[in-house]
Amino acid sequence: MEKKVTIQDLLKEGFILANEEQPQRIVASIGGLKKTGKTTLSLTAEAPIFYFQWDLAGDEGVIQKFQTQKKIYTVIVTIPPGASKEDAMAKWVKVKHQIDLAYQHGQGTVVIDTWDGLYEHVQLGVFGKLTQNMRPMYGVVYKELRDVLMWAKQCKT
Repeated sequence: MEKKVTIQDLLKEGFILANEEQPQRIVASIGGLKKTGKTTLSLTAEAPIFYFQWDLAGDEGVIQKFQTQKKIYTVIVTIPPGASKEDAMAKWVKVKHQIDLAYQHGQGTVVIDTWDGLYEHVQLGVFGKLTQNMRPMYGVVYKELRDVLMWAKQCKT
């Protein structure tokens, strides 16, 4: 007859009792067609809002609707046409640090508009181009993106 597995056996194997209070946070990806209210929805979140903008046309007049109601801090991220791989990576390192600081603030909301813009920025920093990149090298790009997501998941608010 097989020995019955006890709770003590499970605890010895690394199980833990999931009874800790969980932080009240939302990690969301908002998708939709252009001009359907994605930015408006994100700006209804808890203030202060730290808004990282790669989509230069995405907030046309939207942020202004909320400025009297809440504090919104923006970082506009642009990479000039023809920028070198090194310039794109240096800018990414700075923006990544700013995103980390926004999460460390511990209050409010971090908005990345758009994830595609962030993804392309990292590709430019790693590869220096957006097309014909070697698939095995994408691990570096994905690690950078995972870092940003992990900060969101580790944030207490």
